[in-house]
Amino acid sequence: MSMLKWKLMITTLPVPVAAIIVRLILEHFFKNYMNGYSGVMDFSALSPVLTGGVFLIGLMLSGTLQDYKESEKIPAEIATSLETMEETIGWVCSNRPAVNERAMKDVVAEVTESVIAWLLRKQTPEQGFAQLEKLNGLVKEFDKLNAGLPTVRMMNEIHTLRRTMTRIGVISRTGFLASGYALLDLLVVSVLTLLVIASYKAEFGTLGKYIIIGFVSLIYSYLWRLVRDVDDPFEYSPDGERTGAAEVELFPLLEYQARAKERLSGKTIEERIAAHSSQIAATDGGGPSLKVVALVGVLCLFVGALVVSLLSGALVGKPPASSLPAGGAASAGVTAAPTAAKPLESPPADAGAASPKPALPTPPTATAEESKPADEAKDSADSEDASPKKAKRRHHRRKKE
Repeated sequence: MSMLKWKLMITTLPVPVAAIIVRLILEHFFKNYMNGYSGVMDFSALSPVLTGGVFLIGLMLSGTLQDYKESEKIPAEIATSLETMEETIGWVCSNRPAVNERAMKDVVAEVTESVIAWLLRKQTPEQGFAQLEKLNGLVKEFDKLNAGLPTVRMMNEIHTLRRTMTRIGVISRTGFLASGYALLDLLVVSVLTLLVIASYKAEFGTLGKYIIIGFVSLIYSYLWRLVRDVDDPFEYSPDGERTGAAEVELFPLLEYQARAKERLSGKTIEERIAAHSSQIAATDGGGPSLKVVALVGVLCLFVGALVVSLLSGALVGKPPASSLPAGGAASAGVTAAPTAAKPLESPPADAGAASPKPALPTPPTATAEESKPADEAKDSADSEDASPKKAKRRHHRRKKE
């Protein structure tokens, strides 16, 4: 059972592998013959298609799961009906020694064998329903023996068994929604195709691009196969092996058949209890062996180390865009030095000058009378900070002068 749950996953792995190989072939072909391949459309534009696929897969899966949950109860219901028939026969024959109890129970055993063979595809539905008609002979025998209550009980169990077998045939041979499957197939194929031909951002890198293609294609193809597998939960081969990975368990029916054979063999209740107690003691301590656990752990470590090495190889060795190499920094320093040492240019000469003079004349020294207004302006500027009112008065006085 531990490996059976991985059956669907393992058989789906070729789909993402094929998608990655097709992408590699496209990139190699366009790189060599058409100057590179950047994709048809951006990956972010696939959001509506991916969302629609997830919604439809959820709708189909919820519909098929209803039949699956109902199918899980069917083997137990069949086993209950058959064992009730067997107990009814014992009830009728307990006070009637002349009735052949073993022959009646053999009829129930034959019907049980026929039902199991029908579930395993060894018999057709017509053969299975023909075997059920043998139970009608037991009802007639009960009526001859004036067993009113056992007869009614037997008829009810035959009705339940026939209804359950009819329900199995309907679930197994009828799909959930044919038009829904048509749209689901189209969406899954479209998603896989668009993943292969889409363009991906440079930030993803080569490894990130193939991880996206592999995981998204694995998720959609796995869910697509899961929906189809759940739709037929009675998909068994004639040798008893499961054809799919989501079939219901038949152990309630098989365990009842084993109990019926023990009762027909003449074993007492104490003998059967003792035999099963020894089986429980023999199976104690079961579970996965230490070798299997160690092997799985080593495999997980190996896969993790491989992923880390691939990621480190893709990320290490790429300098940041803002950093400069040593040579670039040196050259930048060399070019910056002359720029810093460049002297400031002198302001341009007056437009009226005919030619630039070699040296500017020394300005004449100001006299005491000429420097007096300048000193007063300086004093007034200092005092303006002290009092805005005084500054206003000085301004008016200076204006009058």
